[in-house]
Amino acid sequence: SFSLKSDTYTYHATNPPSNPAVIDSTLTSRHMSLYVTYTANPLIALSNTSTKISTGFNAGPVTKNWAHTTAGANRLLVLFADIWQDVAGTGSITSATYNGVSLTKATSTRAAGMASEIWYLANPDTGSSTVSVTITGATDAIKLSLATFTGVDQSSPLDGVANETGFGGN
Repeated sequence: SFSLKSDTYTYHATNPPSNPAVIDSTLTSRHMSLYVTYTANPLIALSNTSTKISTGFNAGPVTKNWAHTTAGANRLLVLFADIWQDVAGTGSITSATYNGVSLTKATSTRAAGMASEIWYLANPDTGSSTVSVTITGATDAIKLSLATFTGVDQSSPLDGVANETGFGGN
C-alpha cells in the first residue's frame, strides 16, 4: 500500500514466480490497483532418453556406463533405477554421475527383492557425455533409464517427491 494526496492505494502482484512481462494498472477515483502478470516459463518437455539394462546374477559392486546426449535450455537430467536384488535389501546405487558431475538422490523405495531409486542433476552439460552408475550388493537385474527435460526451473527443479510400493499382476 502507498499514499498519494492523502488517499490510500493498494497494489497486487499476481503469479509472482519470476520475471514481470506485463504491467497493467487501473486508476479509478481514490483506488488504484496494479496487477503484474508474469510470462510463464516455457513448457517442460522431454528432450531425450537412454537406457542401460542388464540381467543375470551380479555379485556387485558393478558400474554401468553409457552415453547420453542433452540439449536445450533449462535442462534437468533424471535417472530412474530399478534393481532386482538377489538378497533383499542389498542392492542400491552408491554413485551416479554425468560427465563426472554427481547426481543427487531424490528418493528410493524397497519392497521384498525390488529397489527403485530416482536421482537428478539440474543444468547438466550439453552434448554427449558418459553416464556412470555404481550399484552395490548382489543383483539379478538392473534397469537404468535416463531422461533429459527442458524448460525446468533450475533453482528448484523438483516440486516434491513421494513414493509408494506395491505389487500387482494379471
